[in-house]
Amino acid sequence: MSSPAKTQTAAAPAAAAPTVQPVAGGSARIQLAAVKSEALAKEQWAKFQTAHPDLLGALTLSIQKVTVNGADYFRIQAGPLSDKNAAKDLCSKLKAQKQDCLVAK
Repeated sequence: MSSPAKTQTAAAPAAAAPTVQPVAGGSARIQLAAVKSEALAKEQWAKFQTAHPDLLGALTLSIQKVTVNGADYFRIQAGPLSDKNAAKDLCSKLKAQKQDCLVAK
């Protein structure tokens, strides 16, 4: 008689919430908000990472200063992501969690 075959069951880390990995050389980014100071941008980014660690935890903050009608704003952007499709997918997941998001140009 042969012994019964052992079946291996792997723990299911893949079944956990998907994480987003930054892509070296990727050029796509997402934008989460625009605020009136660089300090506030950094503060908000920390809050976004705390609220959505599975989606934003591995991404890097990029602050883009823009002037609109004479007023300075600081765009809170994150990346890099592999391409615009990856950015769109991430924004869809964030929007499902009630977080504003758009693909940065």
